[in-house]
Amino acid sequence: MSLGPLLEALREVPDLAVREREPMSRHTDLRVGGVADLWLAAETTSAVEAAARACRGLGIKLHCFQQSGVLVRDGGLNGVWLRMGGVAHGVEASESGLSVGALHPVAALDAFLRMTNRPVIPHLSGRAGTVAEAFHAGLLSGWVERCQVLRGTKVATLPVEKRSEKQPLVRLYLREAALPDADLEGQLRLLPEQIQALGMPGRIMEDPPDESAALLIREAGLSGVRLRGARIGALESNALVNLGGASAQDIWLVFQMIRDRVKMQSGHQLHTSVRRIGRGME
Repeated sequence: MSLGPLLEALREVPDLAVREREPMSRHTDLRVGGVADLWLAAETTSAVEAAARACRGLGIKLHCFQQSGVLVRDGGLNGVWLRMGGVAHGVEASESGLSVGALHPVAALDAFLRMTNRPVIPHLSGRAGTVAEAFHAGLLSGWVERCQVLRGTKVATLPVEKRSEKQPLVRLYLREAALPDADLEGQLRLLPEQIQALGMPGRIMEDPPDESAALLIREAGLSGVRLRGARIGALESNALVNLGGASAQDIWLVFQMIRDRVKMQSGHQLHTSVRRIGRGME
């Protein structure tokens, strides 16, 4: 794919950083991953729209990088990837209500609500990930009135029920209180203790029903075990430490080792809380 004409157009856009062959280790939680062919970072709505228009005009697909819990393969990412900066971060209060960026840390949203004496949204305290991830998990059901999305080449504000799952979230507009008859969706159908376990900071494996992944990993004798540049946590065994120099494949081998050893030791099948994307070996 030739990116020459696209690069020429994008470099004229204000508030848009344009970088070729950007190492994804700079943008992923575990600090691993190959390069993206073209990486864009947009700080304003107009920059997001200009990038979308330029890509569409040349028939090039624009991918949005929005998730925090991803593992990018060592082969990197094909094509053009957009990360929203200031436009998708921060909390803004006005007479019409509260808006929060889709990529704003969900724990920071919880802290803001508490500091400003606003109604607190249940199950957000201490949670890892972004507001968008909490929204997709169903943890904001009944609280979101409208959402701002990238719709084609325009950033549009829509009622939440009109949004398509394919439209990347930019901002969410919150009600002062949840709708009393809100239909619980997604993870909210789980038991309260299971909800509390979702998306907690640093967890690499999801807890199976009525069990602790950390305890199962410890019982399998894996606490503190090291593989190349990656080490399983010694104190918090459901965590992974990149000691430096680890590759995405090293990280994935650790995940496989944990799953296989726990399965053999206890019979439980653990699943990673990290999604793998990009080009490279399985």
